[in-house]
Amino acid sequence: MKKRGSGAVHRSADRAYRTGVAARTGETAFQAVVEQSDLWIVAGLSGHSREELRDAALEELHAVRGQLKAYLALHPEFGAALTPLALLPAAPPLVRAMAEAGQACGVGPMAAVAGSVAQSVATALRERVADVLVENGGDLYMYSTR
Repeated sequence: MKKRGSGAVHRSADRAYRTGVAARTGETAFQAVVEQSDLWIVAGLSGHSREELRDAALEELHAVRGQLKAYLALHPEFGAALTPLALLPAAPPLVRAMAEAGQACGVGPMAAVAGSVAQSVATALRERVADVLVENGGDLYMYSTR
């Protein structure tokens, strides 16, 4: 499979908190970046290589970003809303999750973009590993057996 996204690790003062999250024995840690999405992922290896997990993370990240970009192109009000919005029945899963989170908190759906993306990538990786942590701009989503 062709690798997508940059291989270079982005380092900035805004992400300095990531230096404290390292992989333990039997785990791997890596960054997955696509456009504005910059994820830090720590996952158990469970018979999978770091490259395989990174490829799977990038594949899901491209997919959910595509869903969101397509929805925003057709419904620009979704990106600008500061209050909850009703969705059209054909809204993709990521968009639906964002809207539901916005409804629950009384805010616009874009307030949930980082957490929803982190959850989607963690869920995709969960098919391969039992333990995974995805951080996206300070929003965390984790599956853990311990």
